[in-house]
Amino acid sequence: MKKVTELFWRLWRPSLVVLLVAVVGYFVLFNHLGNLVPGYSAHEIATYNSSQHFRDIVAHPVNAPYKIILYGVIKFAPNHLIATRIVASAIGLVACILFFYLVRKWFNLRIAAFSVILLGLSSGLLHSARLGTPDVLLLAPLLLFGALIWLQRIKRRSVALYIAAACLTAAIYIPGFIWFELLGLIFWRKVISRELHRIYWKHLVIAGLLILVLLLPLIRACIIFPKTIYSVFGLPSHLAFSQIGVNLWHALSSIGLHSYGGAEKLIGHAPLLDATQLVLLILGIFVFASRPKLSRSRLVFAVCCLSLVLISLGGPVSITLLLPTIYLFVAAGLYELLHRWLKTFPRNPFARVTGIVIVCCLIFFSVLYQARSYYVAWPHNSATKQTFNRHNL
Repeated sequence: MKKVTELFWRLWRPSLVVLLVAVVGYFVLFNHLGNLVPGYSAHEIATYNSSQHFRDIVAHPVNAPYKIILYGVIKFAPNHLIATRIVASAIGLVACILFFYLVRKWFNLRIAAFSVILLGLSSGLLHSARLGTPDVLLLAPLLLFGALIWLQRIKRRSVALYIAAACLTAAIYIPGFIWFELLGLIFWRKVISRELHRIYWKHLVIAGLLILVLLLPLIRACIIFPKTIYSVFGLPSHLAFSQIGVNLWHALSSIGLHSYGGAEKLIGHAPLLDATQLVLLILGIFVFASRPKLSRSRLVFAVCCLSLVLISLGGPVSITLLLPTIYLFVAAGLYELLHRWLKTFPRNPFARVTGIVIVCCLIFFSVLYQARSYYVAWPHNSATKQTFNRHNL
Protein backbone atom coordinates (compact mmCIF):
# COMPACT_ATOMS: atom_id res chain seq x y z
CA MET A 1 0.00 0.00 0.00
CA LYS A 2 2.87 2.35 0.80
CA LYS A 3 4.44 1.73 -2.60
CA VAL A 4 1.13 2.45 -4.33
CA THR A 5 0.82 5.74 -2.41
CA GLU A 6 4.37 6.76 -3.30
CA LEU A 7 3.74 5.91 -6.94
CA PHE A 8 0.56 8.02 -6.93
CA TRP A 9 2.29 11.09 -5.50
CA ARG A 10 5.12 10.71 -7.99
CA LEU A 11 2.90 10.30 -11.06
CA TRP A 12 -0.19 12.39 -10.40
CA ARG A 13 1.27 15.63 -11.77
CA PRO A 14 2.65 14.15 -15.02
CA SER A 15 -0.61 12.22 -15.46
CA LEU A 16 -2.65 15.38 -14.96
CA VAL A 17 -0.52 17.23 -17.50
CA VAL A 18 -0.94 14.44 -20.07
CA LEU A 19 -4.69 14.36 -19.47
CA LEU A 20 -4.95 18.14 -19.83
CA VAL A 21 -2.93 18.13 -23.06
CA ALA A 22 -5.09 15.32 -24.45
CA VAL A 23 -8.38 17.07 -23.62
CA VAL A 24 -7.32 20.50 -24.89
CA GLY A 25 -5.64 18.97 -27.95
CA TYR A 26 -8.80 17.08 -28.81
CA PHE A 27 -11.10 20.10 -28.64
CA VAL A 28 -8.70 22.38 -30.50
CA LEU A 29 -7.26 20.10 -33.18
CA PHE A 30 -9.43 16.97 -33.50
CA ASN A 31 -12.98 18.05 -32.72
CA HIS A 32 -15.24 18.38 -35.82
CA LEU A 33 -12.42 17.38 -38.15
CA GLY A 34 -14.80 15.76 -40.58
CA ASN A 35 -17.74 18.15 -40.52
CA LEU A 36 -16.40 21.68 -39.95
CA VAL A 37 -16.43 22.16 -43.74
CA PRO A 38 -18.85 20.40 -46.12
CA GLY A 39 -16.27 18.12 -47.71
CA TYR A 40 -12.62 17.67 -48.65
CA SER A 41 -10.34 19.57 -50.98
CA ALA A 42 -8.70 18.22 -54.11
CA HIS A 43 -5.32 18.49 -52.39
CA GLU A 44 -6.49 16.28 -49.51
CA ILE A 45 -7.79 13.63 -51.92
CA ALA A 46 -4.51 13.66 -53.84
CA THR A 47 -2.62 13.24 -50.56
CA TYR A 48 -4.80 10.29 -49.58
CA ASN A 49 -4.36 8.59 -52.96
CA SER A 50 -0.59 9.01 -52.89
CA SER A 51 -0.36 7.30 -49.49
CA GLN A 52 -2.58 4.25 -49.99
CA HIS A 53 0.22 2.00 -51.23
CA PHE A 54 3.70 1.72 -49.77
CA ARG A 55 5.24 1.34 -53.22
CA ASP A 56 3.87 4.76 -54.19
CA ILE A 57 5.47 6.32 -51.11
CA VAL A 58 8.82 4.74 -52.00
CA ALA A 59 8.52 5.91 -55.61
CA HIS A 60 7.65 9.48 -54.58
CA PRO A 61 9.12 9.84 -51.09
CA VAL A 62 8.95 13.63 -50.63
CA ASN A 63 7.00 14.29 -47.41
CA ALA A 64 7.50 10.62 -46.50
CA PRO A 65 7.20 11.16 -42.70
CA TYR A 66 3.61 12.31 -43.17
CA LYS A 67 2.78 9.73 -45.84
CA ILE A 68 4.11 6.77 -43.85
CA ILE A 69 2.07 7.71 -40.79
CA LEU A 70 -0.97 8.22 -43.01
CA TYR A 71 -0.36 4.82 -44.63
CA GLY A 72 -0.51 3.20 -41.19
CA VAL A 73 -3.70 5.09 -40.24
CA ILE A 74 -5.36 4.13 -43.53
CA LYS A 75 -4.96 0.47 -42.59
CA PHE A 76 -7.20 1.10 -39.57
CA ALA A 77 -9.58 3.56 -41.30
CA PRO A 78 -9.72 2.48 -44.95
CA ASN A 79 -11.65 4.52 -47.52
CA HIS A 80 -12.03 7.48 -45.19
CA LEU A 81 -10.41 10.82 -46.01
CA ILE A 82 -10.54 11.98 -42.41
CA ALA A 83 -7.37 9.93 -41.88
CA THR A 84 -5.43 12.67 -43.66
CA ARG A 85 -6.64 15.26 -41.15
CA ILE A 86 -6.07 13.02 -38.14
CA VAL A 87 -2.39 12.64 -39.04
CA ALA A 88 -1.96 16.37 -39.66
CA SER A 89 -3.64 17.23 -36.34
CA ALA A 90 -1.42 14.77 -34.46
CA ILE A 91 1.69 16.36 -35.97
CA GLY A 92 0.32 19.80 -35.10
CA LEU A 93 -0.17 18.71 -31.48
CA VAL A 94 3.42 17.46 -31.30
CA ALA A 95 4.59 20.79 -32.73
CA CYS A 96 2.67 22.69 -30.02
CA ILE A 97 4.20 20.52 -27.28
CA LEU A 98 7.69 21.09 -28.70
CA PHE A 99 7.00 24.84 -28.92
CA PHE A 100 5.88 24.89 -25.27
CA TYR A 101 9.01 23.04 -24.17
CA LEU A 102 11.22 25.40 -26.14
CA VAL A 103 9.65 28.63 -24.85
CA ARG A 104 9.70 27.31 -21.29
CA LYS A 105 13.44 26.66 -21.49
CA TRP A 106 14.19 30.01 -23.15
CA PHE A 107 11.87 32.16 -21.01
CA ASN A 108 9.62 30.73 -18.26
CA LEU A 109 6.53 28.62 -17.60
CA ARG A 110 4.08 31.55 -17.65
CA ILE A 111 5.28 32.82 -21.03
CA ALA A 112 5.28 29.26 -22.40
CA ALA A 113 1.64 28.77 -21.36
CA PHE A 114 0.53 32.10 -22.86
CA SER A 115 2.55 31.57 -26.05
CA VAL A 116 1.35 28.05 -26.76
CA ILE A 117 -2.25 29.27 -26.40
CA LEU A 118 -1.54 31.99 -28.97
CA LEU A 119 0.09 29.50 -31.34
CA GLY A 120 -2.31 26.60 -30.81
CA LEU A 121 -5.41 28.71 -31.44
CA SER A 122 -3.93 30.81 -34.22
CA SER A 123 -5.64 30.58 -37.59
CA GLY A 124 -2.25 29.92 -39.22
CA LEU A 125 -1.63 26.74 -37.23
CA LEU A 126 -5.25 25.59 -37.33
CA HIS A 127 -5.39 25.88 -41.11
CA SER A 128 -2.22 23.79 -41.43
CA ALA A 129 -2.79 21.26 -38.65
CA ARG A 130 -6.46 20.56 -39.44
CA LEU A 131 -5.93 20.25 -43.20
CA GLY A 132 -5.22 16.77 -44.51
CA THR A 133 -2.00 17.60 -46.35
CA PRO A 134 1.74 17.38 -45.55
CA ASP A 135 1.89 21.19 -45.19
CA VAL A 136 1.96 20.74 -41.40
CA LEU A 137 5.46 19.23 -41.73
CA LEU A 138 6.74 22.73 -42.47
CA LEU A 139 6.58 23.36 -38.71
CA ALA A 140 9.74 21.21 -38.58
CA PRO A 141 12.11 24.15 -37.81
CA LEU A 142 10.91 23.65 -34.22
CA LEU A 143 13.00 20.45 -34.30
CA LEU A 144 16.06 22.57 -34.96
CA PHE A 145 15.38 24.87 -32.01
CA GLY A 146 14.56 21.91 -29.79
CA ALA A 147 17.82 20.23 -30.73
CA LEU A 148 19.71 23.27 -29.45
CA ILE A 149 18.38 22.56 -25.95
CA TRP A 150 18.35 18.78 -26.16
CA LEU A 151 21.99 18.46 -27.25
CA GLN A 152 23.05 20.53 -24.27
CA ARG A 153 21.24 18.29 -21.77
CA ILE A 154 21.43 14.72 -23.07
CA LYS A 155 23.90 12.52 -21.22
CA ARG A 156 23.69 9.20 -23.06
CA ARG A 157 25.58 10.13 -26.22
CA SER A 158 25.01 6.87 -28.09
CA VAL A 159 21.23 7.11 -27.64
CA ALA A 160 21.33 10.75 -28.71
CA LEU A 161 23.31 9.79 -31.81
CA TYR A 162 20.78 7.18 -32.97
CA ILE A 163 17.76 9.39 -32.29
CA ALA A 164 19.35 12.39 -34.00
CA ALA A 165 20.42 10.29 -36.99
CA ALA A 166 16.91 8.85 -37.47
CA CYS A 167 15.00 12.11 -36.94
CA LEU A 168 17.26 14.38 -38.98
CA THR A 169 17.47 11.88 -41.83
CA ALA A 170 13.68 11.56 -41.91
CA ALA A 171 13.42 15.36 -41.89
CA ILE A 172 15.42 15.53 -45.14
CA TYR A 173 12.28 14.22 -46.86
CA ILE A 174 10.51 17.49 -45.92
CA PRO A 175 10.89 20.05 -48.73
CA GLY A 176 13.61 22.55 -47.95
CA PHE A 177 14.50 21.22 -44.50
CA ILE A 178 17.91 20.08 -45.66
CA TRP A 179 18.93 23.76 -45.65
CA PHE A 180 17.94 24.07 -42.00
CA GLU A 181 20.02 21.02 -41.14
CA LEU A 182 23.03 22.56 -42.88
CA LEU A 183 22.34 25.73 -40.91
CA GLY A 184 22.32 23.70 -37.71
CA LEU A 185 25.65 22.10 -38.65
CA ILE A 186 27.15 25.57 -39.09
CA PHE A 187 25.86 26.80 -35.73
CA TRP A 188 26.80 23.68 -33.75
CA ARG A 189 29.85 22.48 -35.66
CA LYS A 190 32.11 22.70 -32.60
CA VAL A 191 29.63 20.99 -30.29
CA ILE A 192 28.91 18.24 -32.84
CA SER A 193 32.61 17.65 -33.50
CA ARG A 194 33.38 17.45 -29.78
CA GLU A 195 30.51 15.05 -29.08
CA LEU A 196 31.33 12.78 -32.03
CA HIS A 197 34.90 12.40 -30.79
CA ARG A 198 33.53 11.11 -27.47
CA ILE A 199 31.40 8.38 -29.06
CA TYR A 200 32.74 4.89 -29.63
CA TRP A 201 33.50 4.25 -33.32
CA LYS A 202 31.08 1.28 -33.55
CA HIS A 203 28.16 3.57 -32.72
CA LEU A 204 29.27 5.97 -35.46
CA VAL A 205 29.37 3.16 -38.01
CA ILE A 206 25.90 1.92 -37.03
CA ALA A 207 24.52 5.47 -37.18
CA GLY A 208 26.08 5.95 -40.62
CA LEU A 209 24.48 2.75 -41.89
CA LEU A 210 21.13 3.84 -40.42
CA ILE A 211 21.34 7.16 -42.28
CA LEU A 212 22.23 5.39 -45.53
CA VAL A 213 19.34 2.91 -45.24
CA LEU A 214 16.84 5.68 -44.49
CA LEU A 215 18.09 7.75 -47.44
CA LEU A 216 17.98 4.92 -50.01
CA PRO A 217 14.37 5.60 -51.17
CA LEU A 218 15.17 9.30 -51.63
CA ILE A 219 18.39 8.58 -53.53
CA ARG A 220 16.53 6.14 -55.77
CA ALA A 221 13.76 8.66 -56.45
CA CYS A 222 16.25 11.40 -57.30
CA ILE A 223 17.95 9.09 -59.83
CA ILE A 224 14.71 7.95 -61.48
CA PHE A 225 12.92 11.31 -61.21
CA PRO A 226 15.60 14.04 -61.20
CA LYS A 227 13.03 16.77 -60.48
CA THR A 228 12.67 15.26 -57.01
CA ILE A 229 15.93 17.03 -56.16
CA TYR A 230 14.20 20.39 -56.54
CA SER A 231 11.51 19.38 -54.07
CA VAL A 232 14.05 18.10 -51.54
CA PHE A 233 15.84 21.44 -51.58
CA GLY A 234 12.57 23.38 -51.53
CA LEU A 235 13.25 24.91 -54.93
CA PRO A 236 10.89 25.45 -57.87
CA SER A 237 11.49 23.41 -61.01
CA HIS A 238 11.46 26.65 -63.01
CA LEU A 239 12.87 29.73 -61.29
CA ALA A 240 11.25 33.05 -62.26
CA PHE A 241 13.54 35.84 -61.02
CA SER A 242 10.91 38.48 -61.69
CA GLN A 243 8.58 36.76 -59.23
CA ILE A 244 11.00 36.55 -56.31
CA GLY A 245 10.37 40.11 -55.09
CA VAL A 246 6.62 39.67 -55.44
CA ASN A 247 6.67 36.41 -53.46
CA LEU A 248 8.77 38.03 -50.73
CA TRP A 249 6.36 40.95 -50.43
CA HIS A 250 3.40 38.57 -50.32
CA ALA A 251 5.06 36.59 -47.51
CA LEU A 252 5.87 39.68 -45.44
CA SER A 253 2.50 41.35 -45.95
CA SER A 254 0.67 38.11 -45.15
CA ILE A 255 2.03 38.29 -41.61
CA GLY A 256 0.17 41.41 -40.55
CA LEU A 257 -1.26 43.37 -43.48
CA HIS A 258 -2.82 41.53 -46.39
CA SER A 259 -2.60 37.82 -47.18
CA TYR A 260 -2.54 36.12 -50.55
CA GLY A 261 -3.66 32.63 -51.48
CA GLY A 262 -6.66 30.37 -51.86
CA ALA A 263 -9.58 29.57 -49.61
CA GLU A 264 -8.06 26.23 -48.59
CA LYS A 265 -5.96 27.94 -45.92
CA LEU A 266 -7.25 31.50 -45.79
CA ILE A 267 -10.40 33.50 -45.29
CA GLY A 268 -10.44 36.37 -47.73
CA HIS A 269 -7.23 38.35 -47.37
CA ALA A 270 -6.99 38.30 -43.57
CA PRO A 271 -3.35 38.29 -42.34
CA LEU A 272 -1.89 35.66 -40.04
CA LEU A 273 -1.60 37.96 -37.01
CA ASP A 274 -4.08 40.30 -35.38
CA ALA A 275 -3.11 43.71 -33.97
CA THR A 276 -2.07 42.37 -30.55
CA GLN A 277 0.15 39.64 -31.96
CA LEU A 278 1.65 42.02 -34.53
CA VAL A 279 2.74 44.43 -31.77
CA LEU A 280 4.21 41.54 -29.77
CA LEU A 281 6.01 40.33 -32.92
CA ILE A 282 7.67 43.72 -33.44
CA LEU A 283 8.64 43.89 -29.77
CA GLY A 284 10.01 40.33 -29.91
CA ILE A 285 12.16 41.12 -32.95
CA PHE A 286 13.62 44.02 -30.98
CA VAL A 287 14.28 41.71 -27.99
CA PHE A 288 16.20 39.12 -30.04
CA ALA A 289 18.04 41.84 -32.01
CA SER A 290 19.20 43.46 -28.77
CA ARG A 291 20.89 40.20 -27.73
CA PRO A 292 23.02 39.30 -30.79
CA LYS A 293 25.60 37.38 -28.75
CA LEU A 294 23.11 34.70 -27.76
CA SER A 295 23.21 31.69 -30.08
CA ARG A 296 19.42 31.43 -29.92
CA SER A 297 19.06 34.99 -31.25
CA ARG A 298 21.34 34.35 -34.21
CA LEU A 299 19.66 31.04 -34.92
CA VAL A 300 16.12 32.48 -34.85
CA PHE A 301 17.03 35.25 -37.28
CA ALA A 302 18.92 32.83 -39.53
CA VAL A 303 15.94 30.43 -39.66
CA CYS A 304 13.57 33.34 -40.32
CA CYS A 305 15.70 34.66 -43.20
CA LEU A 306 16.14 31.19 -44.70
CA SER A 307 12.37 30.61 -44.52
CA LEU A 308 11.73 33.89 -46.32
CA VAL A 309 14.25 33.00 -49.04
CA LEU A 310 12.64 29.60 -49.69
CA ILE A 311 9.15 31.12 -49.77
CA SER A 312 10.22 33.93 -52.10
CA LEU A 313 11.70 31.44 -54.57
CA GLY A 314 8.22 30.02 -55.07
CA GLY A 315 9.09 26.39 -54.36
CA PRO A 316 7.02 23.67 -52.64
CA VAL A 317 6.88 25.54 -49.31
CA SER A 318 4.24 27.84 -47.89
CA ILE A 319 3.87 30.57 -45.28
CA THR A 320 3.53 27.80 -42.67
CA LEU A 321 7.33 27.62 -42.68
CA LEU A 322 7.40 31.03 -40.96
CA LEU A 323 5.01 30.15 -38.12
CA PRO A 324 7.63 28.79 -35.65
CA THR A 325 9.84 31.88 -35.83
CA ILE A 326 6.88 34.27 -35.90
CA TYR A 327 5.50 32.91 -32.64
CA LEU A 328 8.93 32.69 -31.04
CA PHE A 329 9.18 36.42 -31.69
CA VAL A 330 5.68 36.84 -30.23
CA ALA A 331 6.75 34.88 -27.13
CA ALA A 332 9.82 37.10 -26.74
CA GLY A 333 7.66 40.21 -27.07
CA LEU A 334 5.25 38.90 -24.45
CA TYR A 335 8.14 38.12 -22.11
CA GLU A 336 9.57 41.62 -22.51
CA LEU A 337 6.19 43.24 -21.92
CA LEU A 338 5.54 41.32 -18.70
CA HIS A 339 9.15 41.56 -17.53
CA ARG A 340 9.25 45.33 -17.83
CA TRP A 341 5.90 45.75 -16.12
CA LEU A 342 6.82 43.51 -13.18
CA LYS A 343 10.24 45.14 -12.96
CA THR A 344 8.60 48.57 -12.73
CA PHE A 345 6.33 47.38 -9.92
CA PRO A 346 8.43 44.79 -8.06
CA ARG A 347 6.61 45.10 -4.72
CA ASN A 348 3.19 46.46 -5.54
CA PRO A 349 0.87 43.43 -5.61
CA PHE A 350 -2.05 45.42 -7.02
CA ALA A 351 0.02 46.74 -9.94
CA ARG A 352 1.52 43.30 -10.61
CA VAL A 353 -1.90 41.62 -10.68
CA THR A 354 -3.28 44.42 -12.83
CA GLY A 355 -0.51 43.96 -15.38
CA ILE A 356 -1.05 40.21 -15.57
CA VAL A 357 -4.82 40.69 -15.90
CA ILE A 358 -4.32 43.18 -18.75
CA VAL A 359 -2.03 40.74 -20.57
CA CYS A 360 -4.56 37.93 -20.05
CA CYS A 361 -7.30 40.13 -21.53
CA LEU A 362 -5.15 40.95 -24.56
CA ILE A 363 -4.44 37.26 -25.10
CA PHE A 364 -8.11 36.37 -24.63
CA PHE A 365 -9.35 38.80 -27.27
CA SER A 366 -6.53 37.84 -29.62
CA VAL A 367 -7.36 34.14 -29.28
CA LEU A 368 -11.09 34.88 -29.59
CA TYR A 369 -10.52 36.69 -32.88
CA GLN A 370 -8.28 33.95 -34.28
CA ALA A 371 -10.56 31.11 -33.18
CA ARG A 372 -13.72 32.78 -34.53
CA SER A 373 -11.91 33.46 -37.78
CA TYR A 374 -11.16 29.76 -38.25
CA TYR A 375 -14.07 27.94 -36.57
CA VAL A 376 -16.89 30.34 -37.50
CA ALA A 377 -16.07 32.70 -40.37
CA TRP A 378 -13.94 30.41 -42.55
CA PRO A 379 -16.36 27.42 -42.80
CA HIS A 380 -19.25 29.73 -43.78
CA ASN A 381 -17.27 31.52 -46.47
CA SER A 382 -18.59 30.76 -49.97
CA ALA A 383 -15.07 30.28 -51.37
CA THR A 384 -14.35 27.73 -48.64
CA LYS A 385 -17.50 25.75 -49.50
CA GLN A 386 -16.50 25.69 -53.16
CA THR A 387 -12.98 24.47 -52.31
CA PHE A 388 -14.08 21.72 -49.92
CA ASN A 389 -16.76 20.19 -52.13
CA ARG A 390 -15.40 16.64 -52.53
CA HIS A 391 -17.12 14.03 -50.43
CA ASN A 392 -15.68 11.01 -48.69
CA LEU A 393 -14.51 7.98 -50.70
